[in-house]
Amino acid sequence: MSQNNTSRWRPIHAGFIFAGIATLLIVMGIFEGHVPLTPRSVGIALLIGAGSWGGIAWLVASTLWDVETDTEREEEEIKHL
Repeated sequence: MSQNNTSRWRPIHAGFIFAGIATLLIVMGIFEGHVPLTPRSVGIALLIGAGSWGGIAWLVASTLWDVETDTEREEEEIKHL
């Protein structure tokens, strides 16, 4: 899974994808009646759910991105020795 910095894929995309999935699941839960239909409750559910899913996915993807970038740099340095 080699990625370079010129790729269009960025870790933030993973965060947005998982935040979107979380939003869908939260909206389904709201329609099923698991969240009271007040603006405050819906907002908090969306903020906590989508924010945590998106944030954690972004952090994991960023870590993988950094490891892959460092590995590629080390491989390039080894090739030039």
